[in-house]
Amino acid sequence: MGIFQSVPIQANNNYAQGFMNLDDIEPKIDVSEFYKLRIYQVMVSSFQASKWFFGGYGCGYGPSHHRGDLDGINNALDYIKSLNMNALWITPIFDSNYSYKGKRLQSTGYFCNDYFKVDKHFGGDQAFKRLVDACHERGIYVILDVAFGHNGKVKKNSPSGLKPTDEVAKFPESLDFCLEVIQYWTENFEVDGWRLDQCYQLNQDGHNYMHDIKVFFEKLCTKRREEGKKWGTLGYIVGEHWAGVDEIKETTYKDDGLLSAFDFPARYSLVASIAQCEDGTTGGVDRLSYVFNTPQNKGYYDNSIPNMFIGNHDLWRLGNLIRSRHKSDESSKIYWDIHKLAFSVLAAYSGPITVYYGEEYGDVTLNWFGDNSCGKYIASDNCSRTNGNISKFDSRQRDLIQFVKKLMKFRNENPALYRGRDSVTIQGDILVNYKYDDETGNKVITMFNIGQNESTVNYMCDHKEIMNIMNPKEQYQVSDNGTFDVTLKRMGTAYFTVVA
Repeated sequence: MGIFQSVPIQANNNYAQGFMNLDDIEPKIDVSEFYKLRIYQVMVSSFQASKWFFGGYGCGYGPSHHRGDLDGINNALDYIKSLNMNALWITPIFDSNYSYKGKRLQSTGYFCNDYFKVDKHFGGDQAFKRLVDACHERGIYVILDVAFGHNGKVKKNSPSGLKPTDEVAKFPESLDFCLEVIQYWTENFEVDGWRLDQCYQLNQDGHNYMHDIKVFFEKLCTKRREEGKKWGTLGYIVGEHWAGVDEIKETTYKDDGLLSAFDFPARYSLVASIAQCEDGTTGGVDRLSYVFNTPQNKGYYDNSIPNMFIGNHDLWRLGNLIRSRHKSDESSKIYWDIHKLAFSVLAAYSGPITVYYGEEYGDVTLNWFGDNSCGKYIASDNCSRTNGNISKFDSRQRDLIQFVKKLMKFRNENPALYRGRDSVTIQGDILVNYKYDDETGNKVITMFNIGQNESTVNYMCDHKEIMNIMNPKEQYQVSDNGTFDVTLKRMGTAYFTVVA
């Protein structure tokens, strides 16, 4: 895409009057749609730049150029759509020009000073409107990131005259301000969902204000849908609570709080079993099996809808974790096999999933080996903020991208993968997961070998023939002893559909 057209922005006429009266609206959100979400996350300041030499902030934390902006993301939408992703999470875009935190922190968007204006470094309101419209034209939901619990000292009142109490917001005093932010961007820009940064900050003095925010957004989305609007109606909110199961349950989910939060415990179980955690912790196949536990068996509430992921802008890239554990880099086959294994686990997760930009082509922060190894402004919580790429891939990167495309397409076509019941069997270092969708009867069998050697699994199920989706010519018939004998290479994976 080249030069962008100017897009008129018309504020909702009702908005100038303050809050809409939503008291009589019964929220009706189809939460089954949440399970279908395949979210692609981008860090605005580092992903893509429309002006490589003078756009964006030009400085920040992490190894990127920090020239990223919204028109750069717009240019990448066809690539993102080609990955078979259906939602885009963008880090905060609100005006941070006057934040006292300094320019490097301003570029993250997490310490803004005006929640009702898009930062000029990212392109301003017009660029965001162009991006949202372009996403919706492609059938992509837009999930906007917001930090309600902290800011860079808000200088300007909301359109109805409100402000948060302070740079560390107090509740309930700041609640109406937060609801006004939700209303403004949903009504005027048709934002489809929200990611709440450090959402635990919204649980204060024994009250979970995430509940109030969720209900307000659900009512607003219900109203819009009843008015015949297609977008700004999803009603999805995901919380970032970087903690263990008990804390997430008691702070984010409790008291009818959020339905969805990032599944950090499952993420750590995944990377520990195939590579390592950032602190060097490793695990085996038993730890991998935790990923496929039901929310209730993990310790969450039964109606919780956790969001699974491999990495994000605050964590190490999987490539760096592989390099630290296996002493293998992009030149080695195992590096790429582990990436395929990680995506295979992710695609078999019942619930929404998120892919951090660059994971699909095996990105790595080349000079990052731990604290103080990669420059003054690069640390463990920002080392993954590399320059994004959407073209000119080498053969190994293209192979992984094609693998991810096929997986995401297959996930979309098979409800057993995104919402099915899990039945896990472990043989040695191989985990087999038979996934079944009660509503449609859809069945998928997934297999993962996290061992250091090729191994054969003897799997018994009530079928006569199964087919490998990555290689349809590879079909297995039941043996005389009633098992399927499947050989998986080191760090290998396979997906099977039932033929008979």
